[in-house]
Amino acid sequence: MFKVQTAMAIAPWWPDIDDNDILISVEVDKHGQVSTTNERYEAKNVNPVSMHGLDKRGRRELGQSYSNAGQFPNTFLMNQSFEMTLVPFTDEIYNVETDR
Repeated sequence: MFKVQTAMAIAPWWPDIDDNDILISVEVDKHGQVSTTNERYEAKNVNPVSMHGLDKRGRRELGQSYSNAGQFPNTFLMNQSFEMTLVPFTDEIYNVETDR
């Protein structure tokens, strides 16, 4: 038997997080080096949260393009919400290096 632990999380817009990405909890020392690694999580059901802005007349702005705008140019990614599933300590994911 095993127990699945999941939690909801919110991350900034960068870097992009996709389903099945590994999230590693680390502690960083005062020199910016990773001193301790902790749990590892798997991201699931990632949902990017965007800001759907309107122009002064209440319409979507059309006719321009931005690199990360999506369908409308005034839609910008603000953050990402997702589920984090705790990976069991016996999994080989714990062999992933964190010093890069």
